[in-house]
Amino acid sequence: MDIWLTLSLLLMFLGVLGTLLPVLPGISLSMVGLLILKITNYSQEISWTTIAIFAFVYLVLALLEYFLPMYTTKKYGGTRYGIIGLIVGAIIGIAFSPFGLASLFIMPFLGAFGGEYLYNQNKENAMRAAWGAFVGFALNIGVHFVYSLVLITYSIYVIYFN
Repeated sequence: MDIWLTLSLLLMFLGVLGTLLPVLPGISLSMVGLLILKITNYSQEISWTTIAIFAFVYLVLALLEYFLPMYTTKKYGGTRYGIIGLIVGAIIGIAFSPFGLASLFIMPFLGAFGGEYLYNQNKENAMRAAWGAFVGFALNIGVHFVYSLVLITYSIYVIYFN
């Protein structure tokens, strides 16, 4: 196994982990790993069409990462105060993520709840908006995780079974 193959598979594996741990740029690492495979020894097995499809999905997911939590917060009745709280909570959750993975999920929820509650003083509305923020955040993680798994599975198939 050559160094480029090892590096690309390592990047893709870290990409899968990065979808769950926001200290790593998950889908970006996976995409770079695939590009390394294309540029090196496996250029015949991986077509440019495949690269273009994965790159397009990558760009869509990168945009979705920012807009999906805001959309679901809004869909569940949240206001821009809830969205601001979501963003602040996500930043705090990332800062405290070495202390436990739960902070990555709890802090955006609490941030959205706090922002909504400060705005309209209604616990029920704030809870609904916070739940919307959590749904968007969880959907993001799930979709990114699946994308990274598909990418590494495709690469392993091309390398070892094609």
